[in-house]
Amino acid sequence: MMSLIPRDGTTIDLMPIFKRLILDTSSEFIFGQSLDALENPDTAFMQAFEYAQRGTRIRMMLRRLKFLHRDLKWYAACKKVTEFCDQRVEEVMERLERGEERRTEKDRLRLVDEAAKLTKDRYTLRSLTLSVFSPAHDGAAVALSNAFFYLARHPRVWNKLRTKVMEDATLPITYELLNSYTYLKHVLRETHRLTPIVNGNQRICLNDVVLPCGGGTDGKGPLHCRKGDIIEADYRTMMRDPEFWGPDAEAFLPERWEKIRPVWEYLPFGGGPRQCPGMRLVFTECAFTIVKILREFGTLENRDEVMDWKENMRMTWQSKNGTLVGLIASQGVKDPIYR
Repeated sequence: MMSLIPRDGTTIDLMPIFKRLILDTSSEFIFGQSLDALENPDTAFMQAFEYAQRGTRIRMMLRRLKFLHRDLKWYAACKKVTEFCDQRVEEVMERLERGEERRTEKDRLRLVDEAAKLTKDRYTLRSLTLSVFSPAHDGAAVALSNAFFYLARHPRVWNKLRTKVMEDATLPITYELLNSYTYLKHVLRETHRLTPIVNGNQRICLNDVVLPCGGGTDGKGPLHCRKGDIIEADYRTMMRDPEFWGPDAEAFLPERWEKIRPVWEYLPFGGGPRQCPGMRLVFTECAFTIVKILREFGTLENRDEVMDWKENMRMTWQSKNGTLVGLIASQGVKDPIYR
C-alpha cells in the first residue's frame, strides 16, 4: 500500500487505496487467500460491490415500497457479487471433500472453512460469508478514510498524534503497541462519533412494549410501541447531541475523550449482546494503517476544496468527496519492520 502513496505531496484520494487494502485483508481472513486488489485491482468487481451496496441501501430506505426499485444494473451487480461468493464456497467444499482442512494451529484460519463445519448448505454458506465480507470490507476502509479526512483538516491533531507515535518509531507494530496509544484511540473514537460507519440501526417489536424514553414533547417520557412497529436509532443525531457532548458537539476534538465516559450515548458499533463483533478488528486495522503512515510521512495536507463532510449513501456512511490529501515523506526515522 505504501508504494501507492506519492511521497512528494501530490494530491491523492486515499479512499480507493484503503478499500483495496481492506479488500485484501478481509478476503485473506474470510477465504484464506488475498484477492491482491492492491497489486491487481479488479475494478469490475469493486464497482459491482459498490453499486450493490448503494442499491441495497435504497431498498432499505424504501422498506415496503422497495418493489419500486427496479434497477437492472443493481440486479447485475448483485449477481456478480454473489457469483464471487459462490465460487469461494465451491472452493471450500472441494477442499473439505479432499480432506484439506486446518490440521494445526499454525495453519491459516479460513472463516469460510469454519462456517462449512456448521452447515453444508451452499446458499446458507454464501449468505454467511457475504454477511461478514460486506462489513469487513467496508468497515475499516470507511473508518480509515474518515479518520484521514479529519486529520487532514486538523494539523494540530496530526502533529500531536505523530509526536506520540514517533516516540516508538523503531519498535515493531504489535497489537500491544497499538493498544498503548491512548491518543490514537481518542482520534478513532472521535471519528466514529462524528461519522459512524453505520448511521443507525433498526429493530422490529415482536410484542407490545413501553420504552422508558422517547415519548412526550421533550422525548424523555415513556413511549408505547405496538407489535410490528419499527424502532430506528439515529446514531449521528445521538452522538452529536449537545445535551451530552456539550456546545462543541459538532467539532472534531479528540481531547474530549480524556474526560467523558459515554455508555448508551455512543454506539458506533451498536451495544449489548448484538454489538458488532468486528469492532476490535476495525480498530486494529485502522490503528495499524495510521501508525504505518505516520511513521513514513511527516506532513499531511488537505486538498479538498469542500471542507465539510458530505455523505454518500451506501450500506456504510462514507464521504461523497473521498479523502483528497497530499502526503510528504518524513526525513527522519524510517520504519524498517513490517513494511
